[in-house]
Amino acid sequence: MSRRELKLLGTGSTHQIYRRRWAAPMEEDAIRRIEEGDFEGARKIILDIEDSVRAEPSLYNRKVLLEKVAKLKGIYISHNTAEAPFIPLKSRTLLGKHENEVGEIKNKKYIRNINNDLVSIKDCAEVIIEDCSSTVFEHFNCEKSVVLNNVRDCRVSCSGQQIRVNGCKNIELDVYTPTGVFLQSSTGVVIRRYGAREDNMFAHVYDFSSPFESKNYTVLPG
Repeated sequence: MSRRELKLLGTGSTHQIYRRRWAAPMEEDAIRRIEEGDFEGARKIILDIEDSVRAEPSLYNRKVLLEKVAKLKGIYISHNTAEAPFIPLKSRTLLGKHENEVGEIKNKKYIRNINNDLVSIKDCAEVIIEDCSSTVFEHFNCEKSVVLNNVRDCRVSCSGQQIRVNGCKNIELDVYTPTGVFLQSSTGVVIRRYGAREDNMFAHVYDFSSPFESKNYTVLPG
């Protein structure tokens, strides 16, 4: 089945199933080409799979496809070390410790302008995520606040003293917080419990843009 045929299948769960089925044989073909030494052919297939991530509406399926790309890139590198540094693929983004000397605030991480990626963040005191879209942030722990500014179509899993969401749209949050989730000028926010701790106040949501009856967020059962 061609990519054009896939696009004609429409949207929704059926579309997502066909996309996953389409990626599986491509993954097998890429591995076969790598083993046979056809690195250029394998490169094109891997890039095609990566391109499909941008068109995938489901965050879960997007994460699956990103993991396939990371796996294939690892196999590619192990077989073709001479060309591997030049393959234009996105790797998993690992953000190391960032020291901010301003105001004696240390161990604060700033993550900006990341799109269509899978991000891992080391545990720290505070995290600020800004201007990101279509990205999955794997679970991380913060001693203080997690702040999301202008984040769109992302999934974030985190634990923090306070979760602050500003100017965000269509995001999924899997959170642990002992205080609550605080919204400002945000819509389409889905909030779920992370972990089993009884003091998780994930369902305590304060929407300052609509303090009485907000339709900007949905809390799903833990």
